[in-house]
Amino acid sequence: MTKNDVFISQGVRPIWHLIIAATCYTLVVVCAYQFYSDLFPSTNKLRHFNVNWIYVIIMLLFYAIKFSLVYHYYFDFEKKKYKIEKTIGPIKMGKWKEFKKLNYVSVFKNTKELYEVNLWYNKNKHFNIVTFDEYNEGLKIGKEIATKMKLELFDATTKSTSN
Repeated sequence: MTKNDVFISQGVRPIWHLIIAATCYTLVVVCAYQFYSDLFPSTNKLRHFNVNWIYVIIMLLFYAIKFSLVYHYYFDFEKKKYKIEKTIGPIKMGKWKEFKKLNYVSVFKNTKELYEVNLWYNKNKHFNIVTFDEYNEGLKIGKEIATKMKLELFDATTKSTSN
């Protein structure tokens, strides 16, 4: 990353998320071992193939990933590229994509009464860059980002009326 790049991270998962994820990953290993044991028993007795282990493994794996997945956003505005990186522990997935066109930066009041600063690109796509409790903080950061990127700032916190 160069000096002009922007990096936004979801941060670190809460400890209780990690405990749930670790428990689910452990149970996946235990269930996979049990499934394997059912397929290839150590005795010559034929055992019934139990498909339920597969369902349990898939369900546990889904929750393990859900509670351990973290998103990182990288922006390289000089090269007009971005990358959404998904990480699970040391495993990272994501690739650089190009912005066709950066449109504008907006400040928006969501349903939770929080102020979102969004970067709009490729006509109708956007990234939520940051969220604030206070309008003035969101507007200040929105102006700074818009100035740095040479884009317009759109204040979408008030409803405009058209006749």
